[in-house]
Amino acid sequence: MRVEFELLGHVRAFLDGAEVDLGPAQRQSVLVALLMSASPDVQMDRLAARVWEDQPPPGAAGTLRAHISRLRRTFRGALQIDRGRLGYVVHTDESAIDVVAFRDLVARARDAEDDVLAADLFGQAMTLWRGEPFAGLSGEWVERTRSALQRERHAARLDHNDVRLRLGRHTALASSLAEEVAAHPLDERLRAQYLLALFRSGSTAELLRQYEDIRVSLAEELGVDPGPALRALHQRALSGDAGVRRAVPVGFGCHLPSEVPDFVGRADEVVELTTDPPHLALISGPAGVGKSTLAISVAHRLRPRFPDGQLYVRASTSAEALETLLLQCGVVPSELPSGPSARTAMLRGRLSGRKVLIMIDDLHDAGQITDVVPGTPDCAVLITSRSLLATTPMGRRIRLKPLRERESVEMLTSLVGAGRAVTESAALRDIASACGHLPLALRIAGARLSAMPSAPLVALAERLRDHRARLDELDVGVASVRTSIGFSYRRLSEDDRTALRWLGVLSANDFTERQLSTLSGRPDVSRTLERLCDAGMIDPSGPGTGGEQEFRMHDLLGDFVREQARRIPPEVRRAGLRRLAGASADVAPRPAAGRTWFAREPFGSSAAEAVTRGRHAEAG
Repeated sequence: MRVEFELLGHVRAFLDGAEVDLGPAQRQSVLVALLMSASPDVQMDRLAARVWEDQPPPGAAGTLRAHISRLRRTFRGALQIDRGRLGYVVHTDESAIDVVAFRDLVARARDAEDDVLAADLFGQAMTLWRGEPFAGLSGEWVERTRSALQRERHAARLDHNDVRLRLGRHTALASSLAEEVAAHPLDERLRAQYLLALFRSGSTAELLRQYEDIRVSLAEELGVDPGPALRALHQRALSGDAGVRRAVPVGFGCHLPSEVPDFVGRADEVVELTTDPPHLALISGPAGVGKSTLAISVAHRLRPRFPDGQLYVRASTSAEALETLLLQCGVVPSELPSGPSARTAMLRGRLSGRKVLIMIDDLHDAGQITDVVPGTPDCAVLITSRSLLATTPMGRRIRLKPLRERESVEMLTSLVGAGRAVTESAALRDIASACGHLPLALRIAGARLSAMPSAPLVALAERLRDHRARLDELDVGVASVRTSIGFSYRRLSEDDRTALRWLGVLSANDFTERQLSTLSGRPDVSRTLERLCDAGMIDPSGPGTGGEQEFRMHDLLGDFVREQARRIPPEVRRAGLRRLAGASADVAPRPAAGRTWFAREPFGSSAAEAVTRGRHAEAG
């Protein structure tokens, strides 16, 4: 059971993604005091002092025991709070606490040798903040801890600002720094960053006003002059020193996410996409097949060919995509046009005459492409989508399939370690097969195994053989095969979702148009199958034994739609199975396999028996 804690804002907790009720503020304070302790062994008197501001009332120990008892029941074993020799010992995955995750990301960003990676890590750290820490809680210890965390955040922001300035993102940075300067008016390092961003953006008048503002503030409130660094920057800006500007890279900088370090396979696709890259290229494929990972890797390889910048946007609405791209091009928010046509014109104007690569991740509406594709042939756009986007002209299309077995084993080996992989090579291949060689599933399985270094691989391999529980096993909270497939499923129309649910009544993942039509009672399902192919939910698999076109679902999608098939009322399922059982023998592409067409209990076992003992008995 996965537990997650959010302390950087209102105190919240989640069990397997569902928020739990933490009770009154005092109980939340107890939880915060336990989670924020530098030592896992929290003494009773120290815990009481944190909750009651060094003045615990009579009976405080009993109240604490009651709160801790309720917390144990709330988390149902996912958060263990044991009584130790001196107090309480807390056992939980520290990475599930947003404060710990924030500190880890900041530390990794500060250690990163690459500024693009550092900026990405700092950005991830900042997104964890949802407001002031422990919002709504009070007390002296809470206030002290809250202030310390806010100081950590401010220090991280300053380091992040330095990285963004080195990357040439000064125009976008100047706008956000204005708010930070207002909140920290006497911070000379912050003000120096703001002055540098203003100078590089050509706002010399505002630079001079800001310098005078901090000079007067420091003199009136602290009785000091600006420090040497701030004075030197002011003088260099006044003299037009080119050295102040020299740090600005040509173009818009790199906004791509960092590469996945253990990227494997896809050698042919990488060559195809990096050799003479077209103006518009599409990587499509089903959920979890690794489209984004491939595209990011390719985009980084193409950086030298597009020296004026590499932009990145995760597809949402056209308006949001345009805004993101314009901000990455250095447009300040106050200068953004209001209408989409004006924004498109501004983006194309910014890109004109430049060599820029744009990556659009997870596009699901072909209409979004028109607004963001640049008009200049020197730019390129790399798109990932679960859909084929069949009506959109593309210079190159790549339809990703699951990895080969060798590549799947290589990925798992990189995650679990070569020693375990060699010792239990057969179990590793079984895990790869049970994951359907789908990169997302492999990564989740690898993450689970790496978190249990002493556990035998065969244990997970055995659990993954159970199709009914396989999707439960391929879930680590932050990554889930069921969630990923569910996102694609919810994008479909209700008619198409209904068709998939009917396919879940079958136990096999191969089927024909006539099978689906007969089972669902819909005379024409050809357009439905076209839409499901376009959405990446199914694939044509060639003609069957009788020459009829067959289709195939990925094994994990088959597990998902069998879960969804439970939504079909039992009597409706049985009627569909009776229709299929009564159909002529040529409905089935492989009659000899008739016994496997129907789902396991509770889906229509009587109909399956009717097939095997009735018309199709001769095939058994």
